[in-house]
Amino acid sequence: MQTQLLRASVRRPSATSASFPPNLYAAGRPATDDAFALVLPEVNANTMDVFLDRFAACRARNTQAIVLLDQAGWHG
Repeated sequence: MQTQLLRASVRRPSATSASFPPNLYAAGRPATDDAFALVLPEVNANTMDVFLDRFAACRARNTQAIVLLDQAGWHG
């Protein structure tokens, strides 16, 4: 298996908070229908930990996941 490194540069559109579901945390597996999401009451390091813990609990044993985050400070 060969690893590829891809870099994407995109402009974020301006949007109001009403454009997105409130406090949606989500993960998906590319090229599949596999997805995991939670709507949590706040956006902070504690709720990020809740999301990661519950996401990990749904994963099969001995599997790996890659988590990509932006530079928001609340990621912990």
